[in-house]
Amino acid sequence: MNAVSRTVAAGIASFAAITGFTASGFATQVTAATTSAPQAVVEQDVAAQKNSFSIQSPLATAETLVNQALSQNPYVHQLLSGVSYRSVGSTTTVTMQWLQTAAQTHQLDQSIKLVESTLLTPGMSAYAKELAIHDWIVQRVTYDTSLTRYTPYDAFQGSAVCQGIAALAYRMFSFAGIPVRFVQGTADGQSHLWNEVEVGGHWYQLDITWDDPVGGSSTKPSYNYYNLTNAQMAVDHTWNAKGLPDATTDFATVIHNLAPSTKDPSILKLSNNVEVMSEYEPKVQLNNLLAAMQSHISLQQHHFVLQVHATQAEVQSTLTQSALGTLRDYSSLSYSCQTSRLPGYQLLQVDVT
Repeated sequence: MNAVSRTVAAGIASFAAITGFTASGFATQVTAATTSAPQAVVEQDVAAQKNSFSIQSPLATAETLVNQALSQNPYVHQLLSGVSYRSVGSTTTVTMQWLQTAAQTHQLDQSIKLVESTLLTPGMSAYAKELAIHDWIVQRVTYDTSLTRYTPYDAFQGSAVCQGIAALAYRMFSFAGIPVRFVQGTADGQSHLWNEVEVGGHWYQLDITWDDPVGGSSTKPSYNYYNLTNAQMAVDHTWNAKGLPDATTDFATVIHNLAPSTKDPSILKLSNNVEVMSEYEPKVQLNNLLAAMQSHISLQQHHFVLQVHATQAEVQSTLTQSALGTLRDYSSLSYSCQTSRLPGYQLLQVDVT
């Protein structure tokens, strides 16, 4: 009887093609062949991360059933390295290779539940849960510059690439009851994975990896990529939006409107965060930057924030040592400049003595 075989890579989500990573040493677990191969049975085997199972269906049907099961379980799909099929007659054997074992998945789930039992408290708002999970990941997980750690299990241990970080966030948000999606695309021209979350009835783009960039502080999270609209994220990210909810609500506006009438500490914290609320900071044109800085210094303000309509290079070129020397009434001055959440602007924070 003729046999037909096919091997399929897991896709870009596994980053196998990008990194050259291959999985090996997988034990074989074969489930009994089913007579009808219902979708529910295949979904159960995929969700359990079985290494091998048989289906009483031809190869094409088996592929369809497996692909449908993976689409129904995006988290498990991120753990997949590759899948191969071998068909003999009416029976197809499916062999799946995993970046993260079923045992590691179970251990990670128990660890997440333990962390969230103390991190999240009864009555917490979705805003508070999202903020707590975001900060917990940024403060404890570093980006893996060796490009060898891909899984949420790796991320929980302390280091992973974006795939592991986004998958850990997905699992933690899911357990916390926050609707979440994966977003697959590019950032600065490199393959990248991040999330979308639904909070307060609105969907937002959330890139936790970029809120803890390589070389960034592990104790002071950034919020530059916290709950962005599609338009805000599109400044330096591209992605396939098919099947994803639209992220069109401006988060700063939501927080600005909620803050005056709430006691939620997370909303109040966000309302005082200059990165999140950057669009509410004073806006200046590049040719008025030095005059605006002098105005704040003359008012003896020791710290102030400006939104500068310019590129980062233009701001740096304007704030030369000779230019700063023209300012008066101060003894020392330092500043930091970063890309703003407001497209086309730079967020300039100045400290003056």
